[in-house]
Amino acid sequence: MTTARSRPLGAAGFTMLELLVATAISLVLGAAGFFFFRAQLMSLTDQSAGLDAIEGSRAALDFMANDIRLAGLKPTGSCATCGAGLSGAQATTITVAWDANSNGTLDANESITYAYNSSSKAVTRTVNGTTTTLISNVPSGGLSFQYLQSDGSAAATSGSPATVTTPANVTTVLVTVQVQAAKATSPWNTTISSRVTLRNRASALARL
Repeated sequence: MTTARSRPLGAAGFTMLELLVATAISLVLGAAGFFFFRAQLMSLTDQSAGLDAIEGSRAALDFMANDIRLAGLKPTGSCATCGAGLSGAQATTITVAWDANSNGTLDANESITYAYNSSSKAVTRTVNGTTTTLISNVPSGGLSFQYLQSDGSAAATSGSPATVTTPANVTTVLVTVQVQAAKATSPWNTTISSRVTLRNRASALARL
């Protein structure tokens, strides 16, 4: 005669099946928590990187706009060597000049060139032979200049690369900058533009 063995009254413990079920549930909850945390961290990283890209591109654009706006400035009323204040006007490069120290002549440090460097993927600023990086992480085509005349039409160009033939006719420069977020977990670009009026053009001043 066989008798069934029963668990003593008050005895504690789990069966193997209960332990396996509890372990599986813990793993599922842990994995869900991990992926949720990872997604939030990636989102925060992208937002931070995007904000850095926006701030950097805005600062670079403002810097260029301030210089371009002053092109052709002649505080003394004359500057034989200043020219039109705008030269080398191409799609990805521009040179602006003005008589900053009011001495009636164009000095070496009063001519500034902005250009795109495809090797370093950066926008550069050159003054008196010294080139510095204005902003990095600029993709191909990430810097562009468009040159407009007083009637809003595009300035005539010639040659290769296309260069504005009569810089003195340019009254407005449309500058566009695109920057990639450096530390983003996925490709993220920001593009901003600014319409810059050359204040020292008589035709531009007439419209202000």
